[in-house]
Amino acid sequence: MEGLRRADPVVEGRREAEPVAEIGELLGPLPGDRVLEVGTGSGRTACLLAELVGPHGRVVSLEADAGTAGAATERIAGRGFPNVRVVRQDALSFEAAEPFDRLHVRVGMAGIPWNLLAALRPGGLAVVPWCPAWGPGHRLTLIRLGREAVGRIDTTPGIPPPQGPRPDPPARARTDVRRYATRINPLTVGHAPGSRTYGGGVVIAAMAPGVHHDLSGEGAGRATLRLHETGSGAPVPPSWATVAFEPDADDYEVTVSGKRDLWEEVTSAWMYWNSLGRPERGRFGMTVSRDGQEIWLDKPSHIIA
Repeated sequence: MEGLRRADPVVEGRREAEPVAEIGELLGPLPGDRVLEVGTGSGRTACLLAELVGPHGRVVSLEADAGTAGAATERIAGRGFPNVRVVRQDALSFEAAEPFDRLHVRVGMAGIPWNLLAALRPGGLAVVPWCPAWGPGHRLTLIRLGREAVGRIDTTPGIPPPQGPRPDPPARARTDVRRYATRINPLTVGHAPGSRTYGGGVVIAAMAPGVHHDLSGEGAGRATLRLHETGSGAPVPPSWATVAFEPDADDYEVTVSGKRDLWEEVTSAWMYWNSLGRPERGRFGMTVSRDGQEIWLDKPSHIIA
């Protein structure tokens, strides 16, 4: 399972700028609650949580970076919050010694680690940013129900994707490159807006795991959709694909390389979303257990991936 990843600068800024709304509307901590936080950062959110849970509650905040943890500890102590404890530890190796009522994760996750959800009491609530390779991330609200946690994708605006240029597809021998034509418009597939309603990106992320996309030239006539395989489990060199858009074309040229045909995987998922009636983002949810995670539509028994 691919686990935690540090938020990029854009997400980092959002997690410091918008903690109040997320905590108040989604996490909803109550006086006396025990809250587990992942990603201390400046310590500002931990202090806000401490105010909400009051003197009979407490906050345990995990921070893997030693310098960040030390600075946050001093800052929190200086603000007079004795009910906050910063623990310098990688969240993936954390084992809770006590049950928590709330879990607030502030770093993006492609795979949701069960050990964090296992720290919750039965009925405990978690707010987690699910950040798969495809498109903007999604906020999940999960409830622990014994040996699994279940919840829906929230319909607040998506978490911004990482910014900056993407690497070009790795060079490969020409014998590894295949070309064919497609009638599916790459602009339609590649344009994955981070809106409250768009659900196609959820299905693509679930059914074509580890595929990142980059669309260049949109609005300037010709355009190119680039797909490449990402993540710790990707082979070296990874699979990649490009799809060239030409105005007024009936067909578009697809170039693929590697063990996976990324265009075929992505369009199969996109067409499946269409066959479901293009459900909106808020109709999807996730079940997480020790065995991994499943994406479902409308109810946990309707698993799509």
